[in-house]
Amino acid sequence: MAKIHFVSDHQLNESLGMMYLSANVKAHGHEVELSLLSEYSSINPLVEFIEETKPDLVAFSVMTPQADMFRIVSRAIKEKTGRTIIWGGPHCMFMLEEVLKNDFLDIACVGDGEDALLDLMNCIEAGEDYTGIDNLNVKVDGKWIRNPVRPLEKDLDKYPFPDRDMFYDKYPLLGELTVKRLITSRGCPYK
Repeated sequence: MAKIHFVSDHQLNESLGMMYLSANVKAHGHEVELSLLSEYSSINPLVEFIEETKPDLVAFSVMTPQADMFRIVSRAIKEKTGRTIIWGGPHCMFMLEEVLKNDFLDIACVGDGEDALLDLMNCIEAGEDYTGIDNLNVKVDGKWIRNPVRPLEKDLDKYPFPDRDMFYDKYPLLGELTVKRLITSRGCPYK
């Protein structure tokens, strides 16, 4: 089994994308961990936790307003642990050229991540090369391998329901909030 550690800034929003990704890789036997930045007084305890738990991947689902903060956190994790850093989410989709300039980044996912992340986790578990996985841009020897984006999955019923437990089991207070903001549809709600 491969292990992925998601890092989120949450801000009282359910991160539906991460929940879908988590549910899918868990359904195939992989291990998932989550850390909210708000739980830490500084980056150092998070970095130490990642160093102790030794995930195969440290993952960020990035919206553009989060990019500056996630750059700082990702760089600290990379410099102190050497872990493989993967970014996905809307910022990667719309600002890919900027994203690929980040020296700490190893993998950038463009498009839906469920199948790409599962393929990546399966390759990591098997010790196989993952540089040719569609939807992934993978850095090898300082150069980016840009793979094609696969067509959108039409049969969304093939994926498990979002893994809300990833948030609410570790952070039960979030589940007890009387008001919640959540997204009820997949993908960007805008044209």
